[in-house]
Amino acid sequence: MYKRKILIFTYYWPPSGGSGVQRWLYFSKFLKNLGWEPIVITVKKSKASYPVFDNSLESYINNLIVYKTDTLEPLKLYSKIFYGNSKEGIQKGEVLKKNFFHYFAAFVRGNFFIPDARIGWVSYALNKGREIIKKEGIKYIVTTGPPHSSHLIGLKLKKEFSVKWIADFRDPWTSMFYIKEMYRTRFAQKRDENFEKNVLRKADKIITTIGELFHDELIQKANISQKKLFAIPNGYDSDLINNVDQKLNSTFHIVYSGLLTNNHSFKPFFLILKDLKSYYPKLKLKVSLAGQVSEDVDLFIKENTDKITYENNGYLPHFKSIKLIKKANLLLNFTYNSDSNDKMIPGKILEYIATGIPILSIGNSNNYLSRFLSKGSCAKTFSDNDLKEMRFYLKMVIDSFIKNKPLNNSFPNIENYSRIALTKKLSNIISK
Repeated sequence: MYKRKILIFTYYWPPSGGSGVQRWLYFSKFLKNLGWEPIVITVKKSKASYPVFDNSLESYINNLIVYKTDTLEPLKLYSKIFYGNSKEGIQKGEVLKKNFFHYFAAFVRGNFFIPDARIGWVSYALNKGREIIKKEGIKYIVTTGPPHSSHLIGLKLKKEFSVKWIADFRDPWTSMFYIKEMYRTRFAQKRDENFEKNVLRKADKIITTIGELFHDELIQKANISQKKLFAIPNGYDSDLINNVDQKLNSTFHIVYSGLLTNNHSFKPFFLILKDLKSYYPKLKLKVSLAGQVSEDVDLFIKENTDKITYENNGYLPHFKSIKLIKKANLLLNFTYNSDSNDKMIPGKILEYIATGIPILSIGNSNNYLSRFLSKGSCAKTFSDNDLKEMRFYLKMVIDSFIKNKPLNNSFPNIENYSRIALTKKLSNIISK
């Protein structure tokens, strides 16, 4: 069968870990089954600045064509200068500000690396992209960010070749909350906004992980048509979810998976949990974290989980993370203390929902994510000052567990959010 070739530019690719990697890994895998021939251009492992690694993901891409290029990585040098090694400064979700050097490092990163510190990959990816487009007769290209500097590749190639360009915004660009923590000058911010505006106007189609407010923002920024904007969330691997058994025992197990920093509203929950432990003195309680957890956050939880078993697993390979999630009686989500959270759905949320396990989320209780979660029969979002209602919900879930009648979180049409179903939606969007 004739396959349409599509060239995908993604900085993050196995052995890098994280939800951003999984998004296009699964798209590429299933596009191949839908009449496409994905060709991936990424960066060499030895040259990349990856915060976490997940070697298990490499088994998903055995039959994909992947080209890996060099890159010029100022982020490694930046990290070496300001943090003493080439990895510590590669921080996700927050900007460290513990001393003068941290503040200065934030300024350098925000004003000299525009759009971001992976800008050094653009020229290498461009050269390889030009070569592949000419050699393979490519008609479709995809760029995905963050890093949003990847979209500059699309800008250049769209100008040079007769290609259809799809730009994938996994997160907001210039409105991302941590941009404000980098002391950007007006000139630097304006330059970044111009990059974003050009990408929005020149791309044939824009894909985002959510719609509504974020689409409205993008329309206002670049005066573009709603018709070129499409929302495709991060989905869940139905085979992986269904093939992992749910293992429960006599301990009430609470699990959080993902990035956890001081920019998340996590403190109220652990203070309530500490209080509830006194209310249920005989109940065995366990809290497990999986992902990148800031040192300050880890210390706070340790200090407030007296008589509660607490384990911080660090970053886990994806399948191990799913195994841990399915051992839970309650799944936690903490959203960023920022308005930009209105435009984001964490990659793990649909995996949470697919398990059918109750969910407790803390953050803005009237945004896109909270409205989405509220479709579930046992999923609830609380603001960080809604302590009374949060305690009541947590107690309800625990009481059901004690009575051996655990609650189930059913979600309407969850099958529409599987990776396979979402890739079919992507294929249709590109084909049009």
